[in-house]
This record gives sequence, structure tokens and C-alpha cells, in this order.
Amino acid sequence: GDIVQLSVLELVRKVCRANPGQKGRFLRIVFNLATSSSAAVCYDCASTLVSLSSSPIAIHQATTAYVTLLTEQSDNNVKLIVLDRLHEVQKHHKQVMETLVMDIFRALSCPSLDVRKKVMDICLGSLVSQRNVKDVVALLKKEVIKTLGYEAQGTEGNLEYRRLLIRALHACTGHFADQAQSVMFLLMDFLTETDQTT
Repeated sequence: GDIVQLSVLELVRKVCRANPGQKGRFLRIVFNLATSSSAAVCYDCASTLVSLSSSPIAIHQATTAYVTLLTEQSDNNVKLIVLDRLHEVQKHHKQVMETLVMDIFRALSCPSLDVRKKVMDICLGSLVSQRNVKDVVALLKKEVIKTLGYEAQGTEGNLEYRRLLIRALHACTGHFADQAQSVMFLLMDFLTETDQTT
């Protein structure tokens, strides 16, 4: 089970560090284990891929494994740890992660404000591009509208989350002026709001 797979991953890391010429042979094992149903094995595979290889294919596989953990695990602590790993990957492999930005945004469904802030930091840091800005703005608009709904009104952190979303929309339209028109009327509604920090 899990213990055997984790032991295999540890052995692969040791062999690849001791004999880097063997990486190609052993990375296939890690790729195969990365789709494991075990969260621990999946996380360890992703970490192994990032530490042993900088190829776009390996980084994409690792990032996909992290995103799967991010969206499927219910524990907020797991989500925060995975987001930290994604942040590290983003620093060196922005282009690879750009393709997964909408998948990472799926973690906004988590009610934890800490998770939401980290998701926004990662995605809006440098992953929004001309190719995906339209989808990102549409998602942010949808999230703002959700914060205005009746069921969201009493939710703890709702107002702070709305502020975060509005700042994100403002930043996106600042960098990509062609998107300003699509959010103009939505943002104008908040000009008359009594909460000045929005």
C-alpha cells in the first residue's frame, strides 16, 4: 500500500541524487505513482518530481498532482501546505502553471479566508496572462456576485473576501485594460457602499 509506495519514492530520490544519470529511468516510476489515490503518495510524487526535474512535463505533472490535492482534500491545513508548494513552483515555472490557473481558482470554493487569500496571491501574482484574463475576470465577477447573495451575507469573512475580489478585479483591469468594460458596472455598484475599504 502507501508505505511501500512511499518507500519506493524515497529510494528513487536517493538513487537519483547519487547517480543523476539514472533520473530518466526512475522518473517514469514517479510519473506512474503520481496518479495514486493516496494523498500522501500523490503529494510525495509531486515533491519528488519538482526536486529531481525541471522539465515542463515533470513540473506539469507535479502541479496537476498538487491541484488535485488542493481541490479534493477537505482539510484546510492540507490546502495551505499544498498552496505553499504551488507558490514555490510558481517562482521557477510560471509558464507551466499558467495553464492550470483556472484549476487552482477552484479552491476558492473553500470557505477559509486564509486559503482564499493564498489562492489569489498565487494566481494573481503572475499567472494571469492575455490568454486567460477573460476567464479569470469572469470567475472573479461570479465570485463577487456570490458574496452579495442572501446566504453569503451572514457568513464570517464574507466582507473581507469581497474586498479581496474587488482588489483582484481592479488589478486585472489595471494590467489588461481591455477587460475594464466588462467589470465597470459591477464595480460602480460598490462606489456608493458605506464600507470605504472596498
